[in-house]
Formats: sequence, structure tokens, C-alpha cells
Amino acid sequence: MKRNWIFTAFFALLFSLNSFGQKYVLQGIVRDSANNRTLEDVVAVATGSGNADKTYFTGISDARGRFTISLPAGKYILTLKMLGYSQVSHELNIISDLQQEFLISPQPVNLGEVEVTSLVVNRQVKKLPAPVTVVESSKYKKLSALTLSNVLATEPGITMGNDGVWSTSINIRGFNENRLVTLIDGNRVETATDLTASLSMTDVNDVERVEVVKGAMSSLYGTGAMGGIVNIIIKDGHFSEKPFLSGNVLSGFATANKLFMNHADINTGSEKLYARVSGAYGKAGDMRTPEGVLPNSQFTTSNISARIGIKPKGYILP
Repeated sequence: MKRNWIFTAFFALLFSLNSFGQKYVLQGIVRDSANNRTLEDVVAVATGSGNADKTYFTGISDARGRFTISLPAGKYILTLKMLGYSQVSHELNIISDLQQEFLISPQPVNLGEVEVTSLVVNRQVKKLPAPVTVVESSKYKKLSALTLSNVLATEPGITMGNDGVWSTSINIRGFNENRLVTLIDGNRVETATDLTASLSMTDVNDVERVEVVKGAMSSLYGTGAMGGIVNIIIKDGHFSEKPFLSGNVLSGFATANKLFMNHADINTGSEKLYARVSGAYGKAGDMRTPEGVLPNSQFTTSNISARIGIKPKGYILP
């Protein structure tokens, strides 16, 4: 009798240990409450309901809006987070595998006022006399653009023109580059003769943003601005309370014309001084098409830029 009791206690203890260590699978699907569309990249965080400050498990929804979290039995608070949507929380009691759908509501992000620097004097977008498009640097990275024209052409009212693979320009509402003024940091780009492919001469990896003013601006910029203004803002360095040094190296290759692109930049700064040096080099052969090789389509491009900032002694930044 005593032996049976020992075996019973042993198996009971073994079962309790297995139960304690067992994990269950929480499978969730996240949808937009406005259109019932599944959402990708939603962060799901499961925290113990008795200790909300400690994160136990996390998951991220895939392209189908599905996420999976493996966690032991217990009570949890599941929080769903995504930029542009309101954060929601659900109480869950996990005692077995669970499948459930969750809804989150859109919540626009307030970016505040956008200030445009293309019009000689800084102005807010809502106070401008002409429509303005501002294209940030993140879009050039996302689209892996070769020139500025490739990305600007995706905006309403702007189309791309080109004279070969590398030499590109844009048209704004039907006005070509002869009726547009191109600026770099507010400085007009001009030469003694017509300057073609001015947008292709700027390294996209050096661009902070591009501001496009759609409409006649000859009253501010003189002849040539009948169609609009293209103002290219280049990345700059910055001061820092503590000295820093950073750098980037980017490379790309295209098989259609054996294009090989390289970009490198170095940034350093301190409380009184900063410097940024960047350079790019690209070389491509003739473009190969299904109908054969496109002659004289090869090109070589290179550029280098440097920026230095010095804070005079006793000067206090506003």
C-alpha cells in the first residue's frame, strides 16, 4: 500500500512539472477596423497581468496579418501597437492553444506644420500660393532610385523625361526643364549654356529631401520659373555635446547594363565643430535589351561633397 502511494505521488509530481513547463500557442490575426484589411508589421506584446512592467513574449504580424506567440499557461494582457493606429489591449487567459482575430483603429499621426524653404523666405505649406510636394530621403531608399527623377515622377503632376539611361529630367504639369528652375539648398543651378540632366548629377544618397513647387514663380526667381521650382536639400552635419564619428558605405549592382554603384560618407562632430564628407562613383556598360545591345548607353558618374560647420567662441545657438 505504501509503495502504491509513493508511485502515485511521483507521477503526480511529474505531471505537475510537465504542466508547469508546457507552452501554448497564441495565433492572432490583426485587421483594420475601418476596412477589415489584414495589417502587416503590427507588434504584439504579451505581459503578465500581475506585472505589467515586465514583457514576457512578443510577436510581429506577417504579410497576412498573422502573428504567433508561444507562452506558458496564465493570464496575460496582449497589447497591439502600430504606427498610424491606436494602441489596443486585451486580457487573455491562456489554458490551451488559442486562435483569435483582433481589430485596431486608424489614428492619423500629427506631423505638425511642414515648412518649405524653396520660396526665399521660409513659409508654411498652408500659406503658399502654389501647390508643393515634399519628397523625403526615405522614399529614395525605399525605391532604390538611381536618380532623383525616378522618385519625383511618382508624385502627381510630375513626369520623367530622359535622354538615355542616366540623363533624366522631369516635367511639371507639361512644362519641361527649360521652364523649371533647379536649386540646391536654395542656390540656383545655372551655366553659360543649357544644363541637361541636372537632377542626375546629384547623388540620391546625399539628399535630405526635395521640395517641388508646382506653378509659376518667375516673380521670385526670374526667367525660367514658369513651370515651377525644384529645390534639392542636401544632408548636412550637426553639432553634438559629445564627440562622435559615423560612416556609411553603400553599393549596388544591376545586371542589365553591368552597373556598379558605390557611395560612402563620413560624419564627425563635437560641440564646436562638425564635418561631413561624401562621395559616389558609378560605371555602367551598354544596356542589354531583348532586341539587342543599346549602343552608346554606357555612362560613368562621380561626385564628391564636403560640409564643415564651426561654432565661434562665445556663440550660443538660438
